[in-house]
Amino acid sequence: MNALPQDVDGLQLKSVRTDPKQGKVTAEYIDANKTRKAQILVIRIPKGVDGDTHRDKTLSNFAAFIKKEGSPYVERRNYESPSGVEVSCVDAMQNKKLLHSFCSTVQKGRLISIQPLTVAPEKVDARAYEYSNAFVGKIVDSVEKM
Repeated sequence: MNALPQDVDGLQLKSVRTDPKQGKVTAEYIDANKTRKAQILVIRIPKGVDGDTHRDKTLSNFAAFIKKEGSPYVERRNYESPSGVEVSCVDAMQNKKLLHSFCSTVQKGRLISIQPLTVAPEKVDARAYEYSNAFVGKIVDSVEKM
């Protein structure tokens, strides 16, 4: 899984941990200003487990957790990566300045979960969503090529 890009849309790969026994890879990206970062989890889906059901349950759990933490804005959406991979996301806005997304897709027997966080200078706007989508799309497409 060393095929993760070193730089994605201005974010640098900070760390990668692999666990071949568990079929799991975790990675963290951060930008130089520390206003954007992302965590990535790629896990092999065990045989007999429906990946789409697992993805949907994970997204629902994230949405419930964020609502419980008091986020006034939680929205679920679908996004298509540049190569056409369908990605499901839950977006949460906190304090009108932090956009925390949790995006997930299933590819080649793997669940890919990506959590980009963007701190806006004044308030979350369309640019924060563009940053999130660009990062998610590039990661999903790089994992698809593995």
